[in-house]
Amino acid sequence: MNIIQHTQTIMRGMSSSALILLLAVATIAVVSSCGGSHRYPQELSAVDSICKDSAEVAMSRLQALSAKYDQPSTDAYDRNYYLLLKVKAANNAYQPLADSTIFHVLDFFRGTAEKDKLCQSYYYLGKYYIKKNDAPQGLENFQKALDLTDENTPLYFRSCIYNQMGKLFVYQEMYDEGLKMYRQSFVCDSMQKDTINMAYSLKDIATVYSYKKQYHKQLSTMKDAFRLAQKVDSKLLNNTINQSLTFAYYNVDDMQNAKCFLFKTLNDVETVIKSSAYAIAMDIYEKEKKPDSVFFYSTLLMTDGDIHAKHEAAKNLSRFYVDNNDTHRALFYLKEGMTLSDSLNKINAVNSVAKMHFAYNYSNREKENIQLKAEAKENKMMMGIIVLGALLLGMFYAFMNERNKKKYLRLKHLNEQLDKLREEATRENKAKIEEKTNELIALKTEIRHLNKQQKEEKLRYEAEIKEIQSGIEKAISISENSSKPSGCDIVELYTMIQKRIGEEKNLTPVDWETIDSVVNKEHPYFKTKLYKMHEMKDFEYKICLLIKMGFQNSEISVILHRSYSAITQQRTNLYTKFFKSKGKAKDFDNFIRSL
Repeated sequence: MNIIQHTQTIMRGMSSSALILLLAVATIAVVSSCGGSHRYPQELSAVDSICKDSAEVAMSRLQALSAKYDQPSTDAYDRNYYLLLKVKAANNAYQPLADSTIFHVLDFFRGTAEKDKLCQSYYYLGKYYIKKNDAPQGLENFQKALDLTDENTPLYFRSCIYNQMGKLFVYQEMYDEGLKMYRQSFVCDSMQKDTINMAYSLKDIATVYSYKKQYHKQLSTMKDAFRLAQKVDSKLLNNTINQSLTFAYYNVDDMQNAKCFLFKTLNDVETVIKSSAYAIAMDIYEKEKKPDSVFFYSTLLMTDGDIHAKHEAAKNLSRFYVDNNDTHRALFYLKEGMTLSDSLNKINAVNSVAKMHFAYNYSNREKENIQLKAEAKENKMMMGIIVLGALLLGMFYAFMNERNKKKYLRLKHLNEQLDKLREEATRENKAKIEEKTNELIALKTEIRHLNKQQKEEKLRYEAEIKEIQSGIEKAISISENSSKPSGCDIVELYTMIQKRIGEEKNLTPVDWETIDSVVNKEHPYFKTKLYKMHEMKDFEYKICLLIKMGFQNSEISVILHRSYSAITQQRTNLYTKFFKSKGKAKDFDNFIRSL
């Protein structure tokens, strides 16, 4: 402190021209200490050139070079460039290093003239802090990386910086700031004419509009992204954009277009987007009040959905079986929903805590290490040139004082945001707990009511079964006295066919016409729906009619004079023809019965 005060006293007593001269000398000394641009080995530059597009190959080559460069005796520039490439390749391969390598690399390049490598070091340090849930430190390092960019910085790299900053802002619900970053990322992608990243950037912008509930802006932006995606032969990109367009149309209540883009996705759905695709399909049909379709996609989600989608699917299936008086299955899915709800509550609680801590989480150990190294460098410089060192310390003190003021204001702002986030999270959790408690009470009441009705329903079902048996016996009696089955209902028709099977008589063309007429009368537009989805042969349509009437596979094989395995294979082939994906014969039966 005495040296700093002495230095400030000397500076006040100096003339402006002398001060300028001394500053110039100091600048020359600093530049000299940093050194010029280093000439790196060609083999490291070659690895750097493939890090972006072939990260795993780059990692393999770096592993082969480890014996040469991962040694303390190796040239410091070459070794730290090698370590930077390891961090870079690991991040591009979605296998980021968990150790402190990036801190050592940043510390080295901070004392050199290698501006581009220092820029990259700050960027990957920002990604390191993202993994540690430290958003402010991540944003600070991304901003430092952005400040070091210039006209020689690749546009792709600048786009990545803006994109990462946008994600951090959106995660903290700072949507306006996130929107600005995503737009800057789109500008960089546009300048390098990267159509794929342009489409993804527009998708990110549209996502922010959906969070802000600006649904028409979301739709307009997604239409632009769709036009770009059409220019690229990428199934994953097109499916992703089609699904986002489905959400956009759903948000503006345009169900016709929402279903149009949904079916484009479902025709050949990628595994990574199955859950979200089936979930929006379930929501659309629920909004249109089509319980059979809601049941179909809810069933798929219980297999392919994530935990959020499974939770909603379980609730839909429970309601479906309650409406259909299937108490056993209703209770099963009710319990499934409660189990998933407990898991979701735990996840939401963890996310709430993470979001609050995401606002600020310094690493004191790394901070102390950086401070100690900075002090060691300053002491070494002071031992070499005392007067110059004193001057630099004075300038450093003034700079740090101003920087601390800004840092204090930033910390104050972040703490205020943290308090708001904590209060909001507390309110949300309290509301959710009350909602779940009320829902649990209602479900328990419903369960008691269902158990109470179970005995009454059993007696009623037995009475209904006797009545149905009586009706069947009456239908058999009528069919035995009638030579033509035309004008009969589906029960009489079923009985007639069973009789033909027993008598080993073939169904006549008139019989098939009657079956077609009765089924479409009982289930209007059954044939129209099938042929609208896909053209079929007459034999295939007969299989669909018999499935709809409730005949088993063994009975269908007898009626159509085919083997049991041939009918099973035919149903499997029909599922593939309709849905463009592999499925079981039972899956096709379920689909036909849902129409």
